[in-house]
Amino acid sequence: MTDNALAPENSLIELPPVLKSSDVATLFHVSQHTVRLWVRQGHLEVSFRTPGGQARFTREVVLKLRHALRDNPTHSKPKRKTE
Repeated sequence: MTDNALAPENSLIELPPVLKSSDVATLFHVSQHTVRLWVRQGHLEVSFRTPGGQARFTREVVLKLRHALRDNPTHSKPKRKTE
């Protein structure tokens, strides 16, 4: 992922308070599969789930991921958590 693929700061401010996985995928120019992978790997935190089990993400969680991607020199994926 290149720096240009990350949404400008202004567009993040204009985001709704809660986003669907498809919204996050569009914002970061990745597939919904990648968003689910980030969740499974612990790089992206699900803020809550709908009664139907659909993941929802707060704007703050999305900003946290954006900063993690910007801090990663490759900008390809969030850094792996070490245990």
